[in-house]
Amino acid sequence: MIFCFIGETCKCFKDGCSNYTFKVESFRSNWENSRQFCKETGLGDLVSIENGGEWTFLKNFILNLAKAEEYFIGLRSDKATKWKWLSNKSTLNESYWARDEPNGDGRCAVIYMNYSKNHGKYNDLSCTTENR
Repeated sequence: MIFCFIGETCKCFKDGCSNYTFKVESFRSNWENSRQFCKETGLGDLVSIENGGEWTFLKNFILNLAKAEEYFIGLRSDKATKWKWLSNKSTLNESYWARDEPNGDGRCAVIYMNYSKNHGKYNDLSCTTENR
């Protein structure tokens, strides 16, 4: 894995065949613009969390970032009840939703760092909501 914080030297780790880049500079963006940023800069796409090991790894990693409370992930809904990963390679593990989520706020998702003790859990929100 490669962790590249924009403006910093990349740190490399071995774990499967995934690369992760965390944009940690202070800027506000919505889900679509964040996805476009990943594609335009050659970083790939927003993360599709393929298995429990990957979820655990990402949850533990973002708990140590202390840069933002939530991060956009590659999870989106065409309808309020049909959630799919951008990769289409895995199904959504429903147990990773935060308490009382998804609640119909929107069709895009974030992963919480530490919101109401929902470490690493998902939240649905509007795709146009701008977050840091």
